Amino acid sequence: MNHLIIYAHPNPNSLSHAYLEVMKEQTRANHHDVIVRDLYQMHFKPVDYAADFEKSRKGEYPEEILTEQEYLRKADLISLIYPVWWGSMPAIMKGYFDRVFTRGFAFDYHPEKGLLKLLEGKKALVINNMGDSRKHADASGMTDSIMNFIRSGVFGFCGIETVEHLLFGNATTRDKTVRIGYIEEVRKTISKHLPVEATF
Repeated sequence: MNHLIIYAHPNPNSLSHAYLEVMKEQTRANHHDVIVRDLYQMHFKPVDYAADFEKSRKGEYPEEILTEQEYLRKADLISLIYPVWWGSMPAIMKGYFDRVFTRGFAFDYHPEKGLLKLLEGKKALVINNMGDSRKHADASGMTDSIMNFIRSGVFGFCGIETVEHLLFGNATTRDKTVRIGYIEEVRKTISKHLPVEATF
């Protein structure tokens, strides 16, 4: 299987980066292919300015966008790793969706059929850290907001099924045992969705 990881965290010493490393390691150990798109390391441009926007509306995309779309076409499982900042994803990750998940590639509209979900058949896994506790995030409605945005507003709109969403609270803790537990949960999750004998 082809596993595409889209990663957004600027700190190479972060807990998010530890998730990235264990995901790569476990994917390869289970004999699957893995590609990582590290958006900060790539210096991915998250915005379209006027000229780019007009070209995109005509289906004229720069090579960097065509490259990302090709990776997505080939992917069986798409994993996102990013921290929750102000109740959502970092701007660079949101910009990735704005620029790459374009009409005609990820979705389209038909005069009779309505919305066409062009990425059906693909699976997605989302992993987030947040500083707040899960208890408080659940009670405030923040958990539902974070999960619904990506599950329904992005992936669901394009036909991608979110098979699991790991949202770890208190991610800034210095408790080593807690952090190791989070990392091991990521490892187990990858093995569950990309086992040695994988079938979707």
